[in-house]
Amino acid sequence: MKQFDFIKDPEKGGDDSVSLEHTPKRKLDLGPRLVCLVIAVFIWIYMVNLNDTDVTSTLTLKIDVVGTEALRSDDNMLIYGMDKNTVTITVKGSNRDLKKYTEVDYRATVDVSGIGKAGKHTLPVDIKTPSGSSITLVNSESPSVTLYSDINMTKSVAFEVAEGTVIKAPAYTYGIEKSSDFVEISGPQSIIEIIETAMYRIEGEFYSSKSFSGFSLLFADKNGDYVVSDYGVISYSTNDLTVKVNVTSQRSVPIVVEVLGIGKDLKVSSDVNMVTLVGDPTLLAQLSEYKITLSEAYVGRGAQVTLSGDDLPDGVTVLNEGTVVYLSFSEDNQAD
Repeated sequence: MKQFDFIKDPEKGGDDSVSLEHTPKRKLDLGPRLVCLVIAVFIWIYMVNLNDTDVTSTLTLKIDVVGTEALRSDDNMLIYGMDKNTVTITVKGSNRDLKKYTEVDYRATVDVSGIGKAGKHTLPVDIKTPSGSSITLVNSESPSVTLYSDINMTKSVAFEVAEGTVIKAPAYTYGIEKSSDFVEISGPQSIIEIIETAMYRIEGEFYSSKSFSGFSLLFADKNGDYVVSDYGVISYSTNDLTVKVNVTSQRSVPIVVEVLGIGKDLKVSSDVNMVTLVGDPTLLAQLSEYKITLSEAYVGRGAQVTLSGDDLPDGVTVLNEGTVVYLSFSEDNQAD
């Protein structure tokens, strides 16, 4: 069927004139319309799913304990031994809100401010979902926790050092030096009151002296049995406590006499030619002689020198300190 259009004739100027002309039939553009339809369907599906309020999600939240400050200030009580630190929950809400909020927007708390005495307690876990959202709590895997409360006690106990797996050199001498015989510990009264000794166990290879501080302690009762606490509630500081393992050995070195002034070219004879040094093996390895320094010397005039560790490095001494060495001087070309 032919198609005709009524159009205004531009050649007629302002007069009203209508011409009847034949125009080709328009084709229907299906491609772009299908693309638009598909996009519209996807948008519709997305919006419907985004606002669907029956969607559920599972989250794991860290449990925060609140009220400990009030408990400590009012009753000098502490909390320990909570049987779990996280809780798994199931929530329901719109897809929009579930995607919008993360674990940090939720809160799981246990309030201990109402505890009035020491002992074991079971308390509910309070779950807070994001305020102003469609999200609600469906269920909680662990609606309660078990924990302990006790009076906070501080006590000074004996400090001892014990050897664990220690590798030593047979020729060396070993000794242990500690900066204090006592250490202060704090924690639940039921645990602290049975502790009598705090112990540091040294481990490792010892071929030179070593010092330790800031270490962990073991605890024992009056019978020497270990007091084990699985909750890590015993507090202490060993930052100012020092344990030193002193390792010493001996080394014999020659005596060397140096004359600085008159007589520096004279030959020196001594009734003792060698001296034994005692100290840390690392320090002794750096020493090859024991030097005696004199300001002057004369032929026929002897000298007496008392051996001491005054001029030696810290940690090195003379084995027989106080021994007197006799020196004599002669011309270099004379016989001994």
